[in-house]
Amino acid sequence: MKSKSAALLMVSGILSCWGLPACLSTPAEMDSRPLGDDGPGTPPPDLRPDVIAVSVLGPTGALPVKGDMLELTLAVQNLGAGSGTVTLRPLLTSARFNDFVDVSLEPITFTLGGRETREVSLSVEPIVIDAAKGKHFALNRGDYDLSGVIVDVAGEPLSVDTDFLGAAFTIAPSDVVFSAVVYDASYFERIGYDGTPETYMREAFDRATEVFTPESPGSSEGTYTAFDGFDDMMGVRQIFHAVGGLAASSAGGGFCEQVGAHARAVFGLTRDWDIDEANGNFTDPDHHGFDLLVGLTPEMGGGATCGWLGVQVSGQFGSDRSLDRSQLVVVHETGHLFGAPHCDPLQGYVMCGGEQHPHYVDDKIFVWHQVSLDVMQNRWR
Repeated sequence: MKSKSAALLMVSGILSCWGLPACLSTPAEMDSRPLGDDGPGTPPPDLRPDVIAVSVLGPTGALPVKGDMLELTLAVQNLGAGSGTVTLRPLLTSARFNDFVDVSLEPITFTLGGRETREVSLSVEPIVIDAAKGKHFALNRGDYDLSGVIVDVAGEPLSVDTDFLGAAFTIAPSDVVFSAVVYDASYFERIGYDGTPETYMREAFDRATEVFTPESPGSSEGTYTAFDGFDDMMGVRQIFHAVGGLAASSAGGGFCEQVGAHARAVFGLTRDWDIDEANGNFTDPDHHGFDLLVGLTPEMGGGATCGWLGVQVSGQFGSDRSLDRSQLVVVHETGHLFGAPHCDPLQGYVMCGGEQHPHYVDDKIFVWHQVSLDVMQNRWR
């Protein structure tokens, strides 16, 4: 175990201005410290990197919120007189989510001089893939801990540094919803779409949108309010993360269950995707930080939503395999996950025959009825 008091003494400049531009000790100050005897007759100078403090902030320098890219800064000192290349790989653990332990972040490689103390930085995307574990994670709200830093120096065995300041941090709530997506590649082939699945989903939820408010209950007369898509209408910002390989079929059982089982396999979950809806746990602690699950398959006509699982499955209509209609299905089914009923008082709106509305027919606008919007909410804050 290293002496933390010694570490604090040696980097008092860094800790007093942590989060501001680096305040590093001078070479003369470093040379005056009793870090070991490098005089005649001693072995060649060694490289001994030591992580002494970390800081985790959002992209603007404020505390992070759900959906932020994290800005991770590590203060590292060399306890030896040698210099060379060092690779650090931080490990992240969540207090809120199960199976979210010692998740490996991207490595940071840099050069560290003899007796040098310096800061190194890493930007962490809100979706983290630990390739070695075959698991995918989302940085949802809650308490986290940088549970260790793997230290890699050429010619030396790997070590894990766990004794440093600033390891614990919190990600605050926001309007972000983490939407996990699994898909069958033929879903996109059949509609001639060649973009990424994430782009497809983003385009679907950014489609021109209107909400119809009737003059009186059940009336076909009323006013329209325009929005820049479903997310704008709901006051949310979905972050999509898609993985392929879905091979659902009518012979394989329930489509929602097949999608949930595939999510377990490709995201590395400990069980098939489902939620404890009765207790309001819409963001299940076993889902690695993801909020809801979407399955895209051409094997299903139309779509289905299984609220008790937190899963929606969007298929295609054989009579209309257009991009517009397919994205309308995706938005319709997600509406159910947000609490919308199956049908509105009137036909021709997103939750009941949205393809029939004149604004959709003429301009491909997705039109919602106010009755649906009134009961929809973000359940994943």
